Amino acid sequence: MTVMTRLLPALLSFVLMLSVSLPLAAQSTQDAPLPDKAVEALLQVLKDDAARAALVEKLEAAQSESEDKPAGGVVSGIASLLSVVSTTAERFGQQVTQSANLLIRLPDMTINMVNELGREDNRSFWLSLLTMIGAVLVAALAAEWIVVRLLARPLRAMEAKEGEQTLFRVIYVVGRLLLKLPPVLAFAGAAFGVLSLFNPEPVPRLLLLTVINSNLFVRIGTVIGQIVLSPRVSNLRLIPFTDETANYLYIWVRRFLITIFYGYFFAEAALLLGLPAGAYNLLLKLLGLLVLAMTVAFILQNREPVAVTLKGESTGASAILRSRLAGSWHIFGILYAIAGYLVWALEIPDGFAFIARATAVTLIILVAAKLLRGGLRRLTTRLFRLNDETRARYPMLEARANRYLPAIDRIGAAIITVLALIPILQVWGVDVFGWLGSEAGQGFAGSLASIVFTVAIALLVWEAVSIGIERYLKAKSEEAGGGSQRLLTLLPLIRNFVRIALAVFAALIVLSELGINIAPLLAGAGVVGLAIGFGAQTLVKDVITGVFMLMENSIAVNDWVRISDQFGRIESMSIRTVRIRDLDGQVHTIPFGEITMVTNLSREFGVAMMDIGVAYREDYDEVVEILSEIGREIYDEDEWKAQILTPLEVMGLQNLADSAVEIRVKFQTKPMMQWKVRREFLKRVKKAFDARGIEIPFPHQTIYFGVDKDGTAPPANFRPLPDTSESST
Repeated sequence: MTVMTRLLPALLSFVLMLSVSLPLAAQSTQDAPLPDKAVEALLQVLKDDAARAALVEKLEAAQSESEDKPAGGVVSGIASLLSVVSTTAERFGQQVTQSANLLIRLPDMTINMVNELGREDNRSFWLSLLTMIGAVLVAALAAEWIVVRLLARPLRAMEAKEGEQTLFRVIYVVGRLLLKLPPVLAFAGAAFGVLSLFNPEPVPRLLLLTVINSNLFVRIGTVIGQIVLSPRVSNLRLIPFTDETANYLYIWVRRFLITIFYGYFFAEAALLLGLPAGAYNLLLKLLGLLVLAMTVAFILQNREPVAVTLKGESTGASAILRSRLAGSWHIFGILYAIAGYLVWALEIPDGFAFIARATAVTLIILVAAKLLRGGLRRLTTRLFRLNDETRARYPMLEARANRYLPAIDRIGAAIITVLALIPILQVWGVDVFGWLGSEAGQGFAGSLASIVFTVAIALLVWEAVSIGIERYLKAKSEEAGGGSQRLLTLLPLIRNFVRIALAVFAALIVLSELGINIAPLLAGAGVVGLAIGFGAQTLVKDVITGVFMLMENSIAVNDWVRISDQFGRIESMSIRTVRIRDLDGQVHTIPFGEITMVTNLSREFGVAMMDIGVAYREDYDEVVEILSEIGREIYDEDEWKAQILTPLEVMGLQNLADSAVEIRVKFQTKPMMQWKVRREFLKRVKKAFDARGIEIPFPHQTIYFGVDKDGTAPPANFRPLPDTSESST
């Protein structure tokens, strides 16, 4: 609405200048005779054989040159449009000149009119005319008032009727109409009766008829508006409007009636009083322009209420159509109002019939296109639907096929739109078929076919490469195990690379088909790529290292690794960085370019390595037997057998430490299970050693007092000191 408000003054100004200038230009071009010099020169050429032959030769050359020019639809349409614009501009210049002359002469015309009024015969004429007009209007209004007073009571009784059923309401409405018409008929009868009594001259008679007819038509239209809208009698309203809406519409009906009829008959009266024909036509065009402005204002005022009514509460496809119509109905209304005014103002032959016919055909084409669009959508949905057997054999086929369903749907919609647009343009006067048959149209069609073929080939290549990449990476990830993150990381990378490459090649081919020189684009792309390469060396290093690490499957998500002195579990990976969360919960983001060595503790199998320390006095064989027994117990249990790959292996005496004899044992477990198995084994070793009295060394201090010769140690007398804290207090 804001855009229309800004554009409306400029549009109205243009139409105003056009409507002012066209009639005067038409009159001047029709009445202007040929100059005498031009006639004499033409006669001399026709009498001279050589000059006449030269003229004929020039005309034939001009004719052949015009035949060589293409007559395609769009070219000829543009030429016709330019011709119309040129002719209109020429007329506009002439009409501006004539209008300026009229304005210049306006003061002289005013003085002459005042002088004419000063004459005795003119004063008597105007006095007689005004007397007759006053007498006619007083008599007509008096007769109307008397009839209104006589019918007031039956009219109130009729308006008080409650027509609950439609039939009774129609009967009451007809009765109300019959009571509303007599005042109008009384007005007309009294006016024409008084007019016949005066029996004026032809010009005054026509002026009086103009005044009577203008009032009569306004009254008849007002009565019809009161009957149809019933602004003050809601119980007899045939159309379900609210009181506010009915009164609003009735006000606008009266505005249009008063403007159209009083304005038209005013112009007719001015013409009878001696107004020039050009000024009369200008006055009519200005009146039409005023009606157009009122129509546009009425449409814009009712934009939102009509939009709400058009939207309704429907769902589905009809809801989309109604929503679009609700959002743009005012634009079509304004355009049709402007087109109607231009057809009337420019006096285009059969213009209204052409607009009505083109509008009807356009609506039929749009409805057919809408039906075809729905049928195509249902057909594509059915064609891309797989049965249960095919879906079971190829589980990814339906998802891959449905990936292109929206694209096919949009392409089908675009094709239907183009097929509908061509006949619509043809109906509205644009010779599209003629242009398509011309050399330019055929060249455009060939380029369009090449572009479509290029895009189709690019899509096929893209789909084939995408399928191959997915299958290859899926197979490799299943073989290596734990490679799902690698699949999810590499697949978008390679697919994006292929997609970008295909898009660039396809875009270059399309631009070449459109006639654009792609050599500067290639040179510019090379320079830009070189600049980016120098400015982003670190980024390129990170990306390349990440690609190779992902392809080699060195690490994967959830692996426990040691990278750059950081130990923890891999949470996620991108093409440039890896995120590790350590045992303290801290997250470390490490670029791939900074990784020099990776220690992965989660691949293929894990080893639970343990060094069991016992006191020097314990029997080695007994300890080994206990450890082996615990290992067999764990390995035979179902809970732990699924996590342990090989039985316990006693590797032997590992170390004679300061206070313990260390025996090394190990389990081979599934990845990530070594720490869990280790904790369970040590728990059982502790319980078994405690049960059998085997000492597990721990740091302690032994006080040695020496021994006698017989090997006995002297007693160590120990006497605790008394607690002196209470006595001191």
